[in-house]
Amino acid sequence: MSKQLALPLHSDPSADPAMRRAWMRSGLRLPFHIAVNVPAIAICLRHLAGVGMQRKRSARA
Repeated sequence: MSKQLALPLHSDPSADPAMRRAWMRSGLRLPFHIAVNVPAIAICLRHLAGVGMQRKRSARA
């Protein structure tokens, strides 16, 4: 995975279940709909979602 995440972010991040799981794991005290609308937080959540997907893939292997 590259160090710089591609922009723009998903047009509807609330439809991405991996982002919602990353938000729940992060322990942020912001509601999800606000967190995905703040670009810096959305990028961090997207990165956490990518890490979670990598862990799932490596656990299956």
